[in-house]
Amino acid sequence: MKSSVTDKTNLTATLDIILSPEDYKPKFDEVISKMKSEVSMKGFRKGKTPKSVLLKMYGSRAFAEAVNETVQDNLTKALEENKIEIILSPLISEERSDTELDYKNMKDYTFSFDVALKPDFTLKGVEKKDSIPFYKIKVDDDMINKELEFRRKRAGKEIEVEKNIEDEDRITVHAYELNSKGNKKAKGWDTGFQVLISKLEETYAKELKGKDVGHEFEFDIYAFEQNANETYVNKYLLNLDEDEEKKIGNQFKGKVEKIHRIEPAELDQEFYDKEFGKDEVKDEKEARAKIVESFEGFYEGQSTAFTHSLLMEKLNEINELEISDDYMKKWILKMYEEKYTEDQVDQMIPNEKKGMKWDMIKDAVKEKYPFEIGPEDVKNKIRAKVMGYFGGQVPNFNVDELVNNLMSDNQQFREAYAEASTEKLLATVVENIDKEEKEVTIDEFRSLVEEFNKKQQEAIAAENPEPAAS
Repeated sequence: MKSSVTDKTNLTATLDIILSPEDYKPKFDEVISKMKSEVSMKGFRKGKTPKSVLLKMYGSRAFAEAVNETVQDNLTKALEENKIEIILSPLISEERSDTELDYKNMKDYTFSFDVALKPDFTLKGVEKKDSIPFYKIKVDDDMINKELEFRRKRAGKEIEVEKNIEDEDRITVHAYELNSKGNKKAKGWDTGFQVLISKLEETYAKELKGKDVGHEFEFDIYAFEQNANETYVNKYLLNLDEDEEKKIGNQFKGKVEKIHRIEPAELDQEFYDKEFGKDEVKDEKEARAKIVESFEGFYEGQSTAFTHSLLMEKLNEINELEISDDYMKKWILKMYEEKYTEDQVDQMIPNEKKGMKWDMIKDAVKEKYPFEIGPEDVKNKIRAKVMGYFGGQVPNFNVDELVNNLMSDNQQFREAYAEASTEKLLATVVENIDKEEKEVTIDEFRSLVEEFNKKQQEAIAAENPEPAAS
């Protein structure tokens, strides 16, 4: 095999591979020999078909297969011999390559490839002088008060009250259908149901808050609760059977018969033991400290994840990677033949280049700050995902067994490995640069995350067009 490089620029080059009969004939003989052992032809026993017959029937196909395999086998070798590093797989140029292959005329064949050269790359943004913000969320008294109240209500008991309906109350209503004049409809529909004040449409919630048992009000039963469709209203407010068909109007008059309220648990040892663990907390001050600790631990994780997202975006922005757009366009069209139009590929190129640049950034970071990802890292990532499905609560089954099963699933393992690797890479960079701590409120933090996510979604939408219609 002979090879040479021509038309070399800083981004692309042409690689020519010349195969002589000595290169591809052994592969051709191997293909014919394998075919002879496998093919059964009429008039011959399996494995006894003469070579001349096989060549007549399958020679051209076998020759093309042998030559193409020989080309592929020698492609990597040719790149190494010519000291060429590529960033995308080579594209064969049919115009400059020998395409007429004839086993009866064994000669030198030339195959020409267009190649995209791996550009020079200097990693930026990972030195001690570089910085990235880390948002420390301030846990204020309002957050602590709301969390303590939530926990008290969660551990509390339901009571009935007579007066002053509140936001989080549940009410029992008896209602009857009205006629067009606003009076009780003769043979109209009577019903009874319970609803949460917090689930009502704003107008009705506003009217009912502060009222007492016995309060009467008119309402549109199909517009009473937020996001309640006809099926829901029929089942839960009108108490109709699923297959029951009845002509019922919208307007009803209701009466508040009961007010149900959750009475918060007392701040006593029973409550503290239930919420924080036995003997972990002795009084309200210690309970509030535990809540702060819980919030700080949770928001530390949220802030770290956001810092990693900001760092990933920053590294992509400040690091430059020069790649031939023309080559990438040809490459995408070849790889996804007929799936995208040329205009769509033009839109895809920035995102494709971004992905390739991130791969080079990852390689450069690993070279500068070596780290390893082991099975335990992958297992921890899978475990975290499993626990995330249950809101961090321990499910009532063997988590370790599920995690081990997912570890044995190749796709799940690959995805978890990639996530763990990226997470460790970003954490390693953060450890080696200046982490600028900025204190923000939870609302400010949520606004920052929302703005960032919106920006990312807009970029993704712009860079990922829909495939061409088939």
